[in-house]
Amino acid sequence: MRQRLWFLVGIVLALLAFPGITLAAEYFSVVVLPDTQVYSKSHPEIFKAQTEWIVR
Repeated sequence: MRQRLWFLVGIVLALLAFPGITLAAEYFSVVVLPDTQVYSKSHPEIFKAQTEWIVR
C-alpha cells in the first residue's frame, strides 16, 4: 500500500514539474504490430502491407 502511494505521489510531482509539456502536446498515434517475426517469415505480403499502411 505504501509503495503504491509513493508511486502515485511521484507521478503527480513529475506531472506538476512539467506543466507546459502537457499543455502543448500534439495528438499522436501508437501503432502495434503483433508478432512481426512470424508475419515477416511466414506471410511477408501481410507484413509488407501493414508497414506500408503505417507509412501512409
